[in-house]
Amino acid sequence: LNSGEMNCIIVEDLKLKGLPVSLCDLIGDMLDSVNGDLSNDESYQQVIDIRRDLQLMLDKPSKFLWNLDPKLSLRGLERNDEIYGRDD
Repeated sequence: LNSGEMNCIIVEDLKLKGLPVSLCDLIGDMLDSVNGDLSNDESYQQVIDIRRDLQLMLDKPSKFLWNLDPKLSLRGLERNDEIYGRDD
């Protein structure tokens, strides 16, 4: 298995254990970054971005942490005509 495949297995295992999807995705994106896979827009470039995302999950868990069956857009997370995302 390459590192990308291993990351997918780890993230899927965390989801099966009941961790919120957003936290699993954050962990997967951190693993991609650590392994040098910066090919997608979700990979973290700086630690401050991870901190911001974690802070959003702490500050507004109902919008950023819990599994709410959101639909994703190119602009960020959309729920009820509101768009959420971090400022780049």
